[in-house]
Amino acid sequence: LHASLHERFGCPVFPSLEALLAHVRPDVLDICLPTPAHGPAIRTALAAGLRFIICEKPLARTGAEARDLVARCAAAGAQLFVGQVVRFFPQYVALREAIQRGDVGQPAIVRTSRGGPPPARDWYLDLTQSGGVIFDTLIHDFDWLHWTFGPVARVYARHAGPRGLGQIDYALVTLRFRNGVIAHTEGLWARSRFGTSVEVAGDQGLLTYDSFRTQPLLLDRRDGQGPLPYTPAVDTPGGETPFYRELRHFLDCMRGGARPRITPDEARYAVEIAEAALRSAQTGQPVALPEE
Repeated sequence: LHASLHERFGCPVFPSLEALLAHVRPDVLDICLPTPAHGPAIRTALAAGLRFIICEKPLARTGAEARDLVARCAAAGAQLFVGQVVRFFPQYVALREAIQRGDVGQPAIVRTSRGGPPPARDWYLDLTQSGGVIFDTLIHDFDWLHWTFGPVARVYARHAGPRGLGQIDYALVTLRFRNGVIAHTEGLWARSRFGTSVEVAGDQGLLTYDSFRTQPLLLDRRDGQGPLPYTPAVDTPGGETPFYRELRHFLDCMRGGARPRITPDEARYAVEIAEAALRSAQTGQPVALPEE
């Protein structure tokens, strides 16, 4: 594998991050490793004096480690950027903007769904490593919901899987936000193809998004207007993907030209929501989150 990477890209290949940092001082480190390796890689980067670190989501497998990593980066003066990429999907940006404009009035109930085929790599199915569908998949919706509706007061979750808690491939999580909004979030590894959907019901209308629809984003107003289609917000072939926009935004932040759309503390909070959901799924009891 090392030889093929060197041959294909013409870049040096190292057996470990420690070996790389012993020979090279990169301007930016982008961590694209399995979740259990995020913490060790960030700590290694900080020890080497790196000041710009990008890390895939979730930031960590536990809230305690996420808090530790955020604190370490702050103490070292390092900027940490976590890839909660749904904040860069135009569909989800449009949904949030519509809610903030008051297009549905006062939001009350939200439903989200996200799922596709089971992951190809075995470590995803190991709950101790990946956190299952709750950490790997639903954390996208937890982060977007927190970004849109604010802090969560309480979490309740139910799950299903062929091997019980050893493998969760379906989860339904209910979040009660401190502003009174209630969200039902569904995550699954049981579809033949990947898809997402969102419904936001307010006192003045219903906003819906479905990735399988030709016109994905629709608004039905209580006053009888609708469905009102929004301009389809989809990526075009050859256009900028959300992942490209995310990385470009991170670089703009490093150059001092932009405020981070996702902060380390927000990434940490998404981990804490996921951890609470997993604990609720395991115990069958609701879990309260402390006030921020």
